[in-house]
Amino acid sequence: DSSLDELGETIAFVAFIGILLGGFLLGMQSIIGRNWGAAVRRFLLGAATGGVAGLLSIPLASAVVLGLATRAPCSTIGPDGEPLACPSAPLEVPFVANILMFMIVAMFIGFALGMLRSVRTAFGGMLAGMLGGAVGGAIFGATVATYDDRGQLDVLFLKPTTTLVVAIVTGSIGFVYGAMIR
Repeated sequence: DSSLDELGETIAFVAFIGILLGGFLLGMQSIIGRNWGAAVRRFLLGAATGGVAGLLSIPLASAVVLGLATRAPCSTIGPDGEPLACPSAPLEVPFVANILMFMIVAMFIGFALGMLRSVRTAFGGMLAGMLGGAVGGAIFGATVATYDDRGQLDVLFLKPTTTLVVAIVTGSIGFVYGAMIR
């Protein structure tokens, strides 16, 4: 368990995804070609670009998650005969929120990485990020997604299953991005 609060965990988690995606997507061709100097330079450029783009996506992604979250009903019945939402009840985040959250994060990262090449590639990267993010969000939502009682992502960041899921998610997003860009 990290000593970071939920916002710190979210920032670290999204930055980690952006760094992995950006670094490997930009550096992979040089890595495969064993051009180690270019691989390091391109990895660092991609990691910085992906990390910053991921961080810029947090407010929008968080707003979508919180907008879709609902509170459990109270035992108090309103004037219309329906149960009232309890302000103290934990927020329940639907599965689709994970998909949309990752679509937004990957869209920002894909757009930023594409902008390093051209405007046309940026829009292709944005679309690729959305498609790959949908796959990644579904995997994340079905496996390790947990939220605290305020609807904030609760990441057990260094837990092996979370790390494995992050690798699978970023690999899925990267595969779709690479296939669409090529």
